[in-house]
Amino acid sequence: MANKQKVYFLGVKGQGMAPLAVYAKEKGYLVSGSDVEKDFSTADLLKQAGIEPLVFNPQNIKKFQPDIIVVSAAYGADNPELKFAQKQKKIKIISYSEFIKEEAMDKDLIAIAGIHGKTTITALLAFILTEAGLDPSYLVGVAKINDLSPPGHYGQGRYFIIEADEYRQSQTNHQPKFWDFRPKIAVISSIELDHPDIYPDEKTIGNAFHKFASQIKRDG
Repeated sequence: MANKQKVYFLGVKGQGMAPLAVYAKEKGYLVSGSDVEKDFSTADLLKQAGIEPLVFNPQNIKKFQPDIIVVSAAYGADNPELKFAQKQKKIKIISYSEFIKEEAMDKDLIAIAGIHGKTTITALLAFILTEAGLDPSYLVGVAKINDLSPPGHYGQGRYFIIEADEYRQSQTNHQPKFWDFRPKIAVISSIELDHPDIYPDEKTIGNAFHKFASQIKRDG
C-alpha cells in the first residue's frame, strides 16, 4: 500500500483498532475513523496521535473520501457507514487482519498467538527489540504500555510484531483473524477452549491453531 492513501478506521476506539490507526498515521497514511459516542480507554492514545474519533454517520465517509476502510469485527452489515461505503465502487473495504497482512508483506512478521498471555508477550518483544535498537513495527492490543508508548508503531526495522487473534474476522466472516498471517516467527502461549460462539469444542479450536502454525514461512 502506498503512503498518502486515505485510510478510515470503522470502530477506531477499539483496543486493536486504535493502535493500528496510530501505526498507519506514523507510516504516513492520512487517517480518520469513527465509533460509537461512549468513552473508551483508548481516548488518550488517539488524542495524543491527533486522531479525533467521529460518531458513526455516512456523511463522514462522503466527506473524507477514503481509499480504504478497515472494519472492526465489532460492527457488521447494519452499520450505517458500512452500508454507505459498500455502495461506493472506489472504496476498498477490508478487515483488521487483512490490513495487517498487506502491511506485513515486506517485513519479517512475528505473530504472537494464544488464549492467554499474547498481549504481554507482544509488548515484551516490542520493548526488547526497541531497546536493542532494531526499531520494529508493532501492534499491541491495549490503550497504554508503560515504557513503550504508543502501543502501535511503524518502525524502520525489518521486524513487525503483532498479536495474532484467534477470534473471527467479522460478524459475517467467522474465519479466525490469525489465518490471514504468514509469520516468519510464531509464538503460541497457550491453547484452551474459548469463544464458544465460534469454537464449539477443544478439537475445533485446536485445529484453528494448528492451521495458524502450519502457515509459518518455510524459512521461519
